[in-house]
Amino acid sequence: MRWTGSALVALSVLAFLVVDKFSPTALIPAGFGVLVVACGLGTPPGWRVVLGGALLAVVSAALVVPFRSALEDGDLWGMIRVGAMIGVSVIGCLGLIRSVRMN
Repeated sequence: MRWTGSALVALSVLAFLVVDKFSPTALIPAGFGVLVVACGLGTPPGWRVVLGGALLAVVSAALVVPFRSALEDGDLWGMIRVGAMIGVSVIGCLGLIRSVRMN
């Protein structure tokens, strides 16, 4: 979970710094990334999966609207940026599911 949260923070900050227009909402996934990392570090294993999975599912769902907006605007960089964040979140969720099934 730590790499997933760290990737969300990195992608979000990169998007905030690179995008031409000022968009503080680009930092919202970074906040979720920090929460995911905190869940990975400071919670018991059972709760870690529940909280981390819930956070990653929320991030994935919340990023659908910005992805759709980038798609409608023909913003290739936006589609890549938001698509990468969705991909990281989905991979993180799948990793949590796999870890639960292995235990």
